[in-house]
Amino acid sequence: MLPAMDGLLFSRRARDPKESPPVLLHRAIADEPGLRVRGVETDRLAFLGRHGHESAPAALNRDSLPGGLGWTLDPVIGLQAEIEIPPFGRREIAFLTIAAGSRETVQEIAERYTTIPSMDWAVSDAATAVARELHTLGLAPHRVPEAQKLLSRLLQPAPPRATYEGVGRGRASRQDLWALGISGDHPILLLGGGDTERSGLLRFLLSAHQLWRHRGVAVDLVVMHEGAEGYLEPVRERLLAVLRDAGVQDQLGQNGGVHLVGIDRADGDRARLLERSAHLRLDERGGSIADQLSRLDAEPLSGPRFTPVVPEGPVEVPAPGASPSRESLAFDNGLGGFTDGGREYVVALAPGVQTPAPWSNVLANSGFGTIVTEAGLGFSWATNSGENRITPWHNDPVKDTQGEILYVRDEENGRVWTTTPQPAGAIPPRGCATVPATRSGSERARALPRN
Repeated sequence: MLPAMDGLLFSRRARDPKESPPVLLHRAIADEPGLRVRGVETDRLAFLGRHGHESAPAALNRDSLPGGLGWTLDPVIGLQAEIEIPPFGRREIAFLTIAAGSRETVQEIAERYTTIPSMDWAVSDAATAVARELHTLGLAPHRVPEAQKLLSRLLQPAPPRATYEGVGRGRASRQDLWALGISGDHPILLLGGGDTERSGLLRFLLSAHQLWRHRGVAVDLVVMHEGAEGYLEPVRERLLAVLRDAGVQDQLGQNGGVHLVGIDRADGDRARLLERSAHLRLDERGGSIADQLSRLDAEPLSGPRFTPVVPEGPVEVPAPGASPSRESLAFDNGLGGFTDGGREYVVALAPGVQTPAPWSNVLANSGFGTIVTEAGLGFSWATNSGENRITPWHNDPVKDTQGEILYVRDEENGRVWTTTPQPAGAIPPRGCATVPATRSGSERARALPRN
């Protein structure tokens, strides 16, 4: 906390005596006096809460942020401010984030931008500089939002949709991409179909690609050009002319650059490899970018709607008879304890209570392994958990997002539940209902203790 500026100051511990880590300052300013900072928070666990989410963090349920430091490798910037607005009045507030090479420099910059007019001047000056840059890149201002939408789709791609055509093919390996001169280290934007070298779509993507590079975002732009057998080179030459006109010929084949891949009738496997590897695929014959993105946002086809066959009503589910009583647990710490003999550990939580950290259990042999926590299933792997993951691993001890989920559905009323407390065993997710049941007052999860 930096009291003089009502802000949060972040710095990174130097890894070498000669290193000068960057410094970041976050603060709030207002157009008139009266802004008061009520609290700050840098602990992501305290801000979100266990199994919490950014849309509804646990910190919003408190009157003020507690101001903890927390685990410095997983921080957040939480700044809670209070401002009074008179009846029919108007107040303007801005949150300012500054990064610089030293504490002195970041404070000097912050002192220059302490009012809303100074912020307006900075924004106007930045807009002028960006306009000159866009003119140099040949990117029209009204097309910048399209470039931003494409980048969002590349950095956070939509989940893949399962199709009968793609079942069993799996995802491409990095070695397959290396054979095409693509590293696979960066998101891949694939452009294919049509007369690519004559289209304005390629020129727009080249300009957007340059803009992303200037912002430090590496993307591999792969142009998959088609042609009859023996006629790929003339098409490639025309594409090279487009790259020269755009001034990006030096990026051809570079890591995070532009890649030209010719496809003929005998290269079906190569085309499918690129389609599976791409984070986003555009087609010259697919219409405008807005149309193609809207089709990607459309709801996937689903099966027939499930219709319950009996009226909904309360369902009585008896408590499991094999579950031990709370009194029989040894070394009970309020969250759980060992059963008789110490062979099992029972996590017994009241509704709305979570463990402060994941209780992780690894089950593995030389060929296969899986990990589960007290919240639910995690992920599985074959031979090596880092190189051969079968299901996703999120590596987030705060949210503890499951990569594997087992759902149970009542075929009579269509309601669903999960066999584990998360995501729907204890608290139903949005748009999902649980089977009403009488419980013994706690959610139980059994786990083998770690060695």
